[in-house]
Amino acid sequence: MLRSTALSLTVMFSFIFVLSPVANNISGLQEAARYLPDYAGSQVMRVGTQADAVIGPWTGLLILLAWTVAALAGGYVVLRRRDA
Repeated sequence: MLRSTALSLTVMFSFIFVLSPVANNISGLQEAARYLPDYAGSQVMRVGTQADAVIGPWTGLLILLAWTVAALAGGYVVLRRRDA
């Protein structure tokens, strides 16, 4: 959705390395941080049932799928508005 590759990478890395750890350390945002792509992706890689897992691997995969669909939909909308 952004025209600059450098800006896109900056947003992605700040989202993963800044927003997620900050959200995990604030008690009111911990529940919402479970639905960020980095946490959901780490849950997909877990094998078996583990007591400390809040979401399971299939739920994590569905969350990643929802993030992907949202990014593709946003890109489609921006493409149609700017370059149509």
